[in-house]
Amino acid sequence: MPQSVIRRTYPNPSAGDTNVDFFLEAVSVVELDVYDVAGRRVRTLFVGTLPAGEHAARWDGRDASGSAVPSGAYFIRLKVGGVVVASRAILVR
Repeated sequence: MPQSVIRRTYPNPSAGDTNVDFFLEAVSVVELDVYDVAGRRVRTLFVGTLPAGEHAARWDGRDASGSAVPSGAYFIRLKVGGVVVASRAILVR
């Protein structure tokens, strides 16, 4: 049985935009966020209900206030119901 997953983050590493492809096994309430290595939420990419299937989002390397974040490792976190999956994204400025 397929599960809700992050398929890939690319390009990785990235000097700018990072694309996030993810799959939902059923209609779901979704939260897609970017976190830094200290566990602080940097930016929310999406909150809402999506249908089952393939989806895509983009992170432009900016925080919630629109400022460019520094180079480093970040985590793209997909929360579907009570299940959380994550993928690492490396940003190089």
